[in-house]
Amino acid sequence: MNINTKVRVKLTKEAKEILSRKDLYELANSDVFETELWYLMKVFGPHLYQGMTFNLFEGNEIEFIEEPSLTP
Repeated sequence: MNINTKVRVKLTKEAKEILSRKDLYELANSDVFETELWYLMKVFGPHLYQGMTFNLFEGNEIEFIEEPSLTP
């Protein structure tokens, strides 16, 4: 898997709050967040943990926009 692959997620209220706290207000006003996988992990990774009582992404899904490349 290439972490530069573009992904799309539908944000929940909790995810929008995280973006607001990180001074990413323009992204927090949108329902959909598109970026590279590595950036998604950088922004939301520290907020993920076992036993979470809420989801950051609707349906808890990450959609790959580009097909992951199998070549290095």
